[in-house]
Amino acid sequence: PNINAEKCIEVQGADESNTIVLRYRPRHMPAGSTLYLNKLSFEFTIRALGSVMAVTVDSSLCALADAPDDIAALQTHWQELRGTRIAPARSDIDPAKLRAYLGYLCILEVCHEPADFIFSLFGSGIADFLHRDLSRRSVRDFQPAELGQYIFEQLCNTVESRVPTVYRVEVAYDNPSRTSASYRLNLPLSDDGENINRILTYTRFDAIPPDFWGRIIL
Repeated sequence: PNINAEKCIEVQGADESNTIVLRYRPRHMPAGSTLYLNKLSFEFTIRALGSVMAVTVDSSLCALADAPDDIAALQTHWQELRGTRIAPARSDIDPAKLRAYLGYLCILEVCHEPADFIFSLFGSGIADFLHRDLSRRSVRDFQPAELGQYIFEQLCNTVESRVPTVYRVEVAYDNPSRTSASYRLNLPLSDDGENINRILTYTRFDAIPPDFWGRIIL
């Protein structure tokens, strides 16, 4: 089901340059929150490079069966590492066996009180796309902040569900009209076999226009 944007996005304020700041804040995320994260679409306005542009973000939960082959292969590798456990451990991950994915993998530490996710590994290829390296920083530092908040909620869902999840994300803006799309696979990790304490992610970008992210990451 779709999320009612009016119930999930609130105006944080507007400065003297007429920049409107919106932030996605779900009112409630009950058990089984996957249902609330199947699809989200929201818009916000920012001032960047001296002009105002409208940004639209669409994100949908995808079936693994519909994901590209490289994502399906990585999920199969995760299953093999997992065995009979709820999830493989960080020590099970061998970079030599993931050469095809290097540069687009991240590992996030699961934090509590307050809830957060900190990048212990941030892929160099992702940093090149985004023009920003978030190593040792929170996922909440992702820009634009509205998308970072939604990624935070997706990661919370992965911790709760303890299963791999795939999301299709499309970000578009006008002035000029441009679009960037990607798939992201979230894979839970557990060092003690009981609690999800890390998440391995793989991001697969479609071809994007030059400097797409440089215009909206402030």
